[in-house]
Amino acid sequence: MAKRASGGGGSEVGILSNGIKNTGMNRKLDVLGRIVIPAEIRKSLDLKEGGVLDISLDEDRIILTPRQDACVFCGGRSELKGYGGRMICSSCLAGLDSLRA
Repeated sequence: MAKRASGGGGSEVGILSNGIKNTGMNRKLDVLGRIVIPAEIRKSLDLKEGGVLDISLDEDRIILTPRQDACVFCGGRSELKGYGGRMICSSCLAGLDSLRA
């Protein structure tokens, strides 16, 4: 989910022309440049304390992406492969393949 760090006035909730959902929420940066991600967003993205976010820039936008470094099914961390935007270990992937047979 892309968010623009903002400390200014509010904005309307809705979908922007580029497909990004505008929540209408904004946060001020503290003296160290930190922001608090609202609880509603943390819950909807299943972000936990200690979780890692990758930080990217897209022109004038800051993009925070939850890092997926474990299998979405078993939590394993070895032999991971990307599938549909999620990480799946080879044993869970083999289990899924067996369901198709």
